[in-house]
Amino acid sequence: MRLQKYLADAGIASRRKCEEIISAGRVKVNGHVAVLGSSVEPEDSVMLDDKPVHPAEERIVIAFNKPKNVICSNADSEDRVKVTDFFSELPYRLYTIGRLDYDSEGLILVTNDGDQLGIGRSEERRVGKECRSRSHRTCPCAHTAFA
Repeated sequence: MRLQKYLADAGIASRRKCEEIISAGRVKVNGHVAVLGSSVEPEDSVMLDDKPVHPAEERIVIAFNKPKNVICSNADSEDRVKVTDFFSELPYRLYTIGRLDYDSEGLILVTNDGDQLGIGRSEERRVGKECRSRSHRTCPCAHTAFA
């Protein structure tokens, strides 16, 4: 397994950020400073800033009813409430599978399994999406669009 994936699975940071951490010389594998592109095996000893790193053993998926005015991203320059903020007590780095608009509410899946994030993003794993919405106003095209 690539070292940056191992670190990301352990909840250290995103894979891209883990690449920066490795490049900065902060990671050791079996006592040797790691370089970008390094691989690790389950029996290897991985240290970040001289502290042991272990990937999360448990994979979770949470069905979450996202309220309005909550963002699905893990980073937000406007400091808005994020879906993952609702799970801050869990010892995992979490991601949303898919997106809902900031002002939308509804079901969203949340996981610590980065491999699940590929769902719907690549052509061979494409998953259809269906959205239903309600409006308090009459849509002028409703008679033709939903006939």
